Amino acid sequence: MKKLTTLAFLLGLCIPALRAQAPVHGDLYSVQIEYVTPEHQLEYNEWGKAFKKLADDTHGVNFFVFQDNNSYSYVTNIGQKPTALNDHKTAWDNWGKANPAAEELFKKYHHTQSHSSRELWWIDLNHSYMPDKYSPAENPAYLRRTIVYLKVGEEAAATKLIEQYVAEYKKHQISVPFTIYWNIFGHETPCFGVTQFFQSREEWVKVEKEIQEKIGKEQLMKWQGEWFKMSRKIEDYENWIRNDLSHNNE
Repeated sequence: MKKLTTLAFLLGLCIPALRAQAPVHGDLYSVQIEYVTPEHQLEYNEWGKAFKKLADDTHGVNFFVFQDNNSYSYVTNIGQKPTALNDHKTAWDNWGKANPAAEELFKKYHHTQSHSSRELWWIDLNHSYMPDKYSPAENPAYLRRTIVYLKVGEEAAATKLIEQYVAEYKKHQISVPFTIYWNIFGHETPCFGVTQFFQSREEWVKVEKEIQEKIGKEQLMKWQGEWFKMSRKIEDYENWIRNDLSHNNE
């Protein structure tokens, strides 16, 4: 993986200002997205597995990987400290210096990538939903994400609408949780994301049916109309979790 850029360092210096503007104060998540040319998918996966093995063997920085067609997202929880991004950059730099094999792998497989981008998100657990007595699967394989790009000034209204979802989901004990993230950098702000983890696409289809049956199509359509009023656009993503490329020291 590429070293963190100067931009990430500068953002690290600006975290206090970003925190003051953010609607929530949860953990920060750094996301680096690598875009891979289709003809190099197999080679890139070879690099990913070799990089994971190196990180596993040397206790590298934790990262979770999910794939969306030709892009691979590397996600790391970097905490809440004002110096979080700078600390994250330093950790990667120190690990890279101690493990020159990482740079050798990057040079060997760099041709497989067309470009990369970076995002920064704040998790909002106060407006996320968790069903009672929920036991998460050890190795979920499927991830659904929705990103809602709000019109300027609609953050408060969006938060109230999310609260309605949480209340109805709790009332009907929908079987799968959802997590809210607010974007700090990397997208057209203001925007937030909704994520849900599943064992398979089939499980997601089953849960969608459960939501329609318990909450009702009329209420769901009403909510949809509210989102259309306060948003500029809404994007849905289907992702596959790559446990074979992810690294965790725990």
